[in-house]
Amino acid sequence: MRRFRKSVAESRILPIVRQKRWFTSKSEVRRINKQKAIRKARRNAARAFR
Repeated sequence: MRRFRKSVAESRILPIVRQKRWFTSKSEVRRINKQKAIRKARRNAARAFR
């Protein structure tokens, strides 16, 4: 069991499975990715001014 959990964690399958549990339209995926990019840009901008 431990070996199985380790192999699943290394292959990074779990986040993909969690995402595919529900159907999300392409427009919603684009919107979510855009929000992530905005958040990431804000974090990087804040770090640049330190």
